Amino acid sequence: MLLDRKKINRYARWGAIILAVVFLLSFVLLGVGSSSAGNVFSGCEGTNQISSLSSFEDREQYYLDQLEANPEDGVVMLQL
Repeated sequence: MLLDRKKINRYARWGAIILAVVFLLSFVLLGVGSSSAGNVFSGCEGTNQISSLSSFEDREQYYLDQLEANPEDGVVMLQL
């Protein structure tokens, strides 16, 4: 049985495309390179989050609002 080079090249090309798509989706879904790694659906819960790139006043106001909602939250107190 002889190997058909065109068929092998086509399968190799499709295999490379499929692997690239799998890697791209896994990096996006796992959050590789982001500060929220592995937490893909954090926005679906309706929770407000603050970016570390936002200004100091925005972050301060965010944590003050969080502390007002739950005054006993020690994590928010430490962040503030």
